Amino acid sequence: MPAQMVGHTLTHFRIVEKIGMGGMGVVYRAHDEQLDRDVAIKILTSGTFADETDRRHFRKEALVLSKVNHPNIETIHEFNTDAGIDFLVMEFIQGTTLNDKLNQRSLPEKEILKLGMQLADGLAAAHEHGILHRDLKPGNVRITPDGRVKILDFGLAKLTPQEIAKNDTTESLRDHDKAVGTLPYMSPEQLRNEKIDLRSDIYSTGAILYEMATGYRPITRLQIPALVEGILYEQPRTPTSLNSRISAELERIILKALDKDPDRRYQSARELRVDLERLATGSTTTSVRRLHSSRYFWRRFALPVSLIIFVALIGMIFGIQKRFNPWQKAGIPSEKHLAVLPFTSPGEDPSNQAYCDGLVETLTGKLTQLSSFHGSIWVVPMSEVRKEKVSSAKEAQQLFGVNLAVTGNLQRHGDRVQIVANLVDAKALRQLRSVSIETSIQDVDALQDGIVRQIAEMLEVDLQPQVSEVLEAGGTSLGRAYDYYLQGQGYLHRYDKAENLDAAIRSFHLALELDSQYALAYAGLAKAYWKKYDLTGDTQWVEPARKNAKHAVELDGQLVAARIALAAIQKGTGEFKQAIFEFAQALKTDPSSFEARLGLARSYEAIGELEKAELAYRGAIQFQPNVWYGYNSLGAFYLNSSRYPEAAEMFQQVIRLVPDSARGYSNFGAVYLEQGRYNKAISVLKKSINIHPNSDAYWNLGYVYMMLRRFTESVTAYEEAVRLREPQNFSIWGNLADAYYWSPSPSQREKALPAYQLAIELAKEELKVNPNSASALIMLALFQARVGNQNESLDSLHEAMRLKPDNAHFLFIGGLVYNRLGQTTAALDWLQRAMELGYPGAELNHIDLDNLRDQPRFRALTQKR
Repeated sequence: MPAQMVGHTLTHFRIVEKIGMGGMGVVYRAHDEQLDRDVAIKILTSGTFADETDRRHFRKEALVLSKVNHPNIETIHEFNTDAGIDFLVMEFIQGTTLNDKLNQRSLPEKEILKLGMQLADGLAAAHEHGILHRDLKPGNVRITPDGRVKILDFGLAKLTPQEIAKNDTTESLRDHDKAVGTLPYMSPEQLRNEKIDLRSDIYSTGAILYEMATGYRPITRLQIPALVEGILYEQPRTPTSLNSRISAELERIILKALDKDPDRRYQSARELRVDLERLATGSTTTSVRRLHSSRYFWRRFALPVSLIIFVALIGMIFGIQKRFNPWQKAGIPSEKHLAVLPFTSPGEDPSNQAYCDGLVETLTGKLTQLSSFHGSIWVVPMSEVRKEKVSSAKEAQQLFGVNLAVTGNLQRHGDRVQIVANLVDAKALRQLRSVSIETSIQDVDALQDGIVRQIAEMLEVDLQPQVSEVLEAGGTSLGRAYDYYLQGQGYLHRYDKAENLDAAIRSFHLALELDSQYALAYAGLAKAYWKKYDLTGDTQWVEPARKNAKHAVELDGQLVAARIALAAIQKGTGEFKQAIFEFAQALKTDPSSFEARLGLARSYEAIGELEKAELAYRGAIQFQPNVWYGYNSLGAFYLNSSRYPEAAEMFQQVIRLVPDSARGYSNFGAVYLEQGRYNKAISVLKKSINIHPNSDAYWNLGYVYMMLRRFTESVTAYEEAVRLREPQNFSIWGNLADAYYWSPSPSQREKALPAYQLAIELAKEELKVNPNSASALIMLALFQARVGNQNESLDSLHEAMRLKPDNAHFLFIGGLVYNRLGQTTAALDWLQRAMELGYPGAELNHIDLDNLRDQPRFRALTQKR
């Protein structure tokens, strides 16, 4: 019988205890003194229904809910108002919630089916009365001591249009136009704030069944943005991979309920209930094996369906199955600006995560090589994704201006691996395509090239034979060697910790023990040794890095990764001409390589061949004029050359291509800084930080505050720059030391000397590897002067000027050095020479020069700027 509205007041109830929160109010266990029974009372939050119209509408909707009389749904006894307080009286249900019962463990399949059928029964009853729950989760499912399921808390429920019309009620119970619910269990359409129907509850039920079967939620990401993106685009791990005791048929039922496309889910709770019951009674006829072998199936369905099954079977034979929605018409843009984001790998095994990271690193590199043959493709370098810690398509679109992103997950069990990759529209935040590869780690072809080919197909890119030759260069035919190589790449991906670099080195060595001709593994080993030097400053790692990079080139001269690894080491050790040769050779093989182009340009810049450097930067822009990366690099070149209007033009191009580019605004702020337009600089730099906190913007902001004599703010900004910078940078530490030195706070000034000493140590460590680093020498000269080491300072200064005799910036620093050492005439001579070579006059505002302001020669310099 439906519950009756008996007209109780709150005085008829004795509150026993608070049970918890429930939707719109607080839920208490109470005893009905009039009817002598325990009930649950939900007292609505004060002011929730502020006027009589809202109260009347809510009462009508409560009446609709009260008509659902089903053993698997909590019964609503009464809705009433007492002294202005709205309250619901409901059945009090003893037992425990499903959430408490699970407690991160799976249930036996028999129990899953028993509870799942009851859950589907209750949901079907609600749906038949036009009620969409919208907040199904284990916490809203209670199990009584005798094993009966009760669905609780319809506080966020919504009525179907048919029920609204039938009962003359408001459109919904609450928040009908908002994405309400509990995030891990919300359907993709709920998260997109689209109009939802009863199939949204089916998705939530699938999530509950998944958790009962595995002990895990379908998407296990912890951070909210990553969790949202996972629900929208990521395929959950197969339940049988987490719990081998459950049947393939139960897995099929769960995954069908969890399909991201509502049209491919169960279309009703009754339909879901039927499949659960068939499995429970052993009468199921829908397993994949039986479906494929049944003659009746082939006779019953039309030819187009049989062709679809045939295609699926062929995919299974090769271990590759493409997941697609035949009703979805998702266009792929002709200009493909792509970011490959970190894949997830469930579980705690670090080698699995390393394998996953290595696969993404390798995939990014191979997709980047495609742009040599398809000018419409540009892939964000993985180094940029790592640097900015980007994990979602939305962040990639904001920071890099991409229109496509690849997300995915990897599951590895023994010698089997399953990879799911999704192509996402980064602007609309919707999935366009998805592919899955499930194969053995011994199947090198599928792992090395299969996923690249599948993503190329998703991108609607044809792979010509010459493309395949480039993609396969330097590889191996041994599955276990490739396994170790991917692990090495993955550990190298997390190079901020010494133990990860050690693990990378071990993994590459293991790969080479299995395949001594594996050129890519030698290149990876070279990078690992070089990163180890970079992280520790220990020069013993430089020679092993060089040796392995050279051997990789000897094994395969067409391997771009090997050429770039060798060139980077040569550039880092001051062998600029050799680096130029290697970068140029890499570009012959892969003209699209930004890494090679920028390395070439910076090597020319380092030896003072500025015209060639500018041509190399411009070559990157000409190759891909719609990509921001080239403009940003050329802008930095112009900024370093004091060509401020041209630098500003380049950074404006960056912002035009990527309106929310934190880096573009940071660099644009640096132009204002060099021009002495400090208020403009502060505004633009703060905008960069608001978009995405970054070391460069804080660094520039710290310098602006220093020039304005706002030392406390300068210290704060530089400290943030140091905190965000990886690895440690001698220039930032030197700037921070300056801010400490000039600070009005005695406790801050005490920090100046240790900061200068650390800056000196960091500069010297760089010079151990690259004695020709003019930038390290010139800054070392300044730091040494500031701690009073006159002889060492002048030695460093003269060595820097030997390398770059006509560098205006170096001459200006030389002026600061001589001034700090008390040699005023020499200081003015160096400053004058810097200004004659075009150094910005705004820099004469530097605080280190305040003691010269009364000097006639200095006043003359300031008047010329």
